[in-house]
Amino acid sequence: MTSGKYFWQFKFTTSFTGSVYAGVTSEEYFSPGYGIRGLFYGNTLSSGRVTYESFGEVIRGNDTVDILLDLKKNSLKMYVFHNKHPLGLAFDIKGPYPTPLFPAAIFYNPGEVEITKLNEIPTNLERELSFFTGFEGRWNFESVKYKGKVVSNPGWRKYALDIFMVRSRLYPSKEEKVADRSNWNSYYLTFRIRNRIKALLTKESENNFTITRQPTSLITVHGAKKEAENYVHKLIGDFTRLSFNETTLTLFGNDGLKMTFKKGKIQPPKVITESPFNDTLARN
Repeated sequence: MTSGKYFWQFKFTTSFTGSVYAGVTSEEYFSPGYGIRGLFYGNTLSSGRVTYESFGEVIRGNDTVDILLDLKKNSLKMYVFHNKHPLGLAFDIKGPYPTPLFPAAIFYNPGEVEITKLNEIPTNLERELSFFTGFEGRWNFESVKYKGKVVSNPGWRKYALDIFMVRSRLYPSKEEKVADRSNWNSYYLTFRIRNRIKALLTKESENNFTITRQPTSLITVHGAKKEAENYVHKLIGDFTRLSFNETTLTLFGNDGLKMTFKKGKIQPPKVITESPFNDTLARN
């Protein structure tokens, strides 16, 4: 692939275990294992060497991932579609890059993929911002009270809580049936402050919920972030009940601990502008 627009479809035809990535590379940067360099999507974005933040969701068997490349001299843009859902601009590289580029997939365990060049270039490229109705979705911190006193400050409103039902998918494939969710009773909680603190919320009965701490890798934090995370840990350990409506969620704990959240939107992740290619080897 040289200058122009190119649209490639990756159809993952079998089930597999481990991470899978779809993207592009060049002949000189193609290498087995961790030696490959390029632009890749597989939930996270990756250069083959560096893994960036989550951009979508994990690729599974029967999924399709479409990659649109917009190539110009000293400019490369890559857009991603997962099961026909547009995720928007993933990579925006300024400067030289190796040519020609080829579609490539990365498997860390055995698997199969069919790669097809599509002629019809999509026009709807923008990500569909996720906004869930009801209990699921993004909730932004509003206030935290403890023993009757407000212990949070307005800066905490940039922190968030994500809630998604266990087994749910943001971008299901056409082969996946729409499951009856009425009897599902478990939700993943992810508190996003500096660390991502994870827990499992289980509905035991109509008005009875429990929270169980989930394995989480933590780094050291200081100041307001540390204070906020300390209250989150306390809430997980001392949770008693919750209440919510379409716009407000409140979690209660012992000793008058009360966390209030307002419904928000999950904003698109950052576009990657760092080139994975060594400029001394890249060609125009």
